[in-house]
Amino acid sequence: AETHTRPALGLLYGLSIKREIKLRPRDLPGFGQLALLGASNGIGDAETAVLSRTGLIACVDNQSIVRTEAEFRARLKGAWNNGLDACQRTISNLSKVFDGLNRVRVRLDSGLPREWLRTVKEIEKQLGMLTPENYLLQTPTNWLWCYPRYLRAIEIRFDRIRSVGIAKDQQLAAAIAPWVQCLDELYAQDAHTGRVASEFETLRWMLEEYRVATFAQELRTVVPVSDKRLRAQLDRIVHG
Repeated sequence: AETHTRPALGLLYGLSIKREIKLRPRDLPGFGQLALLGASNGIGDAETAVLSRTGLIACVDNQSIVRTEAEFRARLKGAWNNGLDACQRTISNLSKVFDGLNRVRVRLDSGLPREWLRTVKEIEKQLGMLTPENYLLQTPTNWLWCYPRYLRAIEIRFDRIRSVGIAKDQQLAAAIAPWVQCLDELYAQDAHTGRVASEFETLRWMLEEYRVATFAQELRTVVPVSDKRLRAQLDRIVHG
C-alpha cells in the first residue's frame, strides 16, 4: 500500500508547499531547460513532476506515513525551510535524468550494426524497466537520482563495443540475462506487491548496480553487488 501512498502524499505535499511558501518552480533557474528535456521524454507537465518529487523529498522520504490531518500539517510546517532547496535539487537532478535518457535514445536510433541487435534489445529492455508508467512518481528518490549513472553506463557500454567487439559485450551480458529473466518471473508472481515486496525492490535495484559493475566499473556502485550477493537476495525472497 505504501508504494502508492507515498507518491500520492508527495504530490499533495508538493502542491501544499507551493501554496504555503508561494513556490513557483517555473521561475527557478533551470526549469525552462528541464521542461524542454521533459517534453522530449513525453513529460507534458514538468511542474507537477517537480512538485511531486519536492514533496517527497521534503516531507515523505525516510519518514513514517502521516495518518492524521494534524500530522500532515506539522510535517508541512517543518518543510517551510527546505522546500525551496528540495525544489531546486529536483530541477537539477531531473534535468540530468532526462538528458541521460535522451542521449541513450539517440544512440539507439543512430543506425547501429545488425550484429548489435541483441545488445540493442537488452538496452531497450533496461530502459523499459527504468521508465515504466508513472516512474517519476513511483521510483524511490535515492534510486531515481542514480539514473544518470545507469544511463552513463549504457553509453560506456556502447563505446566499449567499438573497441572490444560485440562478442565480448555479449559475453559480459550473459551474466546479466538470467537476473533479468528472474525479475520478470518474480514480477509475474506478484512478488513486487506481496509480503516480500521490499526484498524484491532491493533485488531489482541490485540488478541495476550489477549492470554498472559489469559494463562500467569506473562509475562504481552505491551498494556491494555480485552474482553471489544477488543469489543471497533471491534466497530472501524465495524463503521470505
